[in-house]
Amino acid sequence: MNKRLKVIFVSAAIACMTPFCLNKLQAVSENIEPVSSAEKKLHMAPIYLDYNGKAGAALLDLVHKKEWPSDIYSIQLDDGDTDILLRIAAAEAGTEDVVGKALVMRVVLNRVESKEFPNTVREVVNQKEGSRYQFCPVGNGSYHTAEVSEACYEALDMILDGWDESCGAEYFCRPETAGKWHEGNLSFLFQHGSHRFYKEKGDGEEK
Repeated sequence: MNKRLKVIFVSAAIACMTPFCLNKLQAVSENIEPVSSAEKKLHMAPIYLDYNGKAGAALLDLVHKKEWPSDIYSIQLDDGDTDILLRIAAAEAGTEDVVGKALVMRVVLNRVESKEFPNTVREVVNQKEGSRYQFCPVGNGSYHTAEVSEACYEALDMILDGWDESCGAEYFCRPETAGKWHEGNLSFLFQHGSHRFYKEKGDGEEK
């Protein structure tokens, strides 16, 4: 076969295959859900472990193994939400490890899911009781100046991947600042690093 015939043969083959390939590509593309940062889903799941105040080693072990539950239900986060989570974690847990930062983010998201708090990330972080902000760094301005570290991004990745070992925590504080109100109105869950984590007392629990 001379070169001219080879060229004609190859051109004809390509012409015949092109519609088939385009149809295949279209079929595949129609089955792919477009993903943008605004469409990232955050998966949250309940946890059934009692850490008895010793969550640190257990949580870090889960992080290293990536054995956390997910796909129970989800909410959507946009770029503004993730930026707020990064900043509040940097401001509230700047000296904590990755898990400690992720736990602060989870507290915010647990509040979003609760009927007792606002239903957006922005509103939760900026919530005030009287003249006092729920998150101190927002009130004193450190929220806006805190440096977002690589560990904060690692914590956010954990959250976006479905990590949740917060036991439903809606509050946290340092042990030295825990007062009678915390002990009287909240259920203590566990301590990780320098933060104690709590949730609202449920029905039947003594206040």
